[in-house]
Amino acid sequence: MLQHSSEAGLVTLPRTLAIWPPLDFALGAAACCGACVFTNPLEVVKTRLQLQGELRARGSYQRHYHGVLQALWAVARADGLRGLQKGLSVGLLYQGVMNGVRLGFYSYSEASGFTRAPGGSVLAGATAGALGAFVASPAYLVKTVLFLAPFGSVFSTVKEYPSPRPHLSPLF
Repeated sequence: MLQHSSEAGLVTLPRTLAIWPPLDFALGAAACCGACVFTNPLEVVKTRLQLQGELRARGSYQRHYHGVLQALWAVARADGLRGLQKGLSVGLLYQGVMNGVRLGFYSYSEASGFTRAPGGSVLAGATAGALGAFVASPAYLVKTVLFLAPFGSVFSTVKEYPSPRPHLSPLF
């Protein structure tokens, strides 16, 4: 236990346990991947709502989606559960890499004592976020393309890819 003196007397503070940075990376990645499974249908619908009619002049296309709930219903009816979870594998890759790098780097910065310096916490957080986004951005691009490649519904002009491999191989 650590002791801290104050005007009211000695206060005993519990010692915080440091987590091994690779374990912190893995735990952060696993937690974010778990959340991704539940939020992926909303990401699919958000992307489709944002991009419907994107390549056409205003008013020259049919609006297939009129809101989040209606879009969830329409995608589920047209494409089933697989349509709502379209791009999940790349979404898990994206979330795992981005948040694993972000949380792991910040944990490493904390363990090395960098965050105790003035402004160190802000600098470590900004660097961790930028590094995570940089490393995971190719997966985000592939995820967006897969969201728009449904099983024969409204975005029929988007080429269907059975797996993310054709998109990821040129990037790495």
